[in-house]
Amino acid sequence: MLLQDLAADSNELVLRTWDSLVKDGDKATNRLTRLKRALRFWKMAKVIAEEGALPRQSMVNQAFGPAKGVSASEIEEYVAKDLLTYRSPPMDKGANAAITAGNVELWLSAASPLIRRAFAHLNSPELAPSRAMALEKEILLLELQIRDGQLSGRLDEQSARIRASAESILEKRERKNCV
Repeated sequence: MLLQDLAADSNELVLRTWDSLVKDGDKATNRLTRLKRALRFWKMAKVIAEEGALPRQSMVNQAFGPAKGVSASEIEEYVAKDLLTYRSPPMDKGANAAITAGNVELWLSAASPLIRRAFAHLNSPELAPSRAMALEKEILLLELQIRDGQLSGRLDEQSARIRASAESILEKRERKNCV
């Protein structure tokens, strides 16, 4: 019974984190930023669920690659929330090399086996395809809306310039005809 309660708590922590990333943000650009972060969280959870532990740089490349530097702060936030933890790399049974600060690569794993299980639950066939696809669609829609707004603004600017040029040309013609 205790193990089931702990598993339920872990699932709740992961799903609450997911929901807060997906539901927060009201302005289009803020919402877009939050949804992209949620997608990175989902990718991170998938990688951890599948691989268990991996070098930090591999995690950055697989889940946070397109984030351009925000990965460090996001990873640290997930470590602070007890979703991830740092660990040492697996030891080779035949390796006798001394471990020094220069040759140890930081690895990331779920903070506990139950969190890893909760990451797997988030990526389960019942939940993952619909959630991830809906998230990706909403990201594309918001990006299109933002781009449409940018293009509309440019169109207005270009129209104003053309209108001003046309008025200037007409004024010059009228002056020429008056002379």
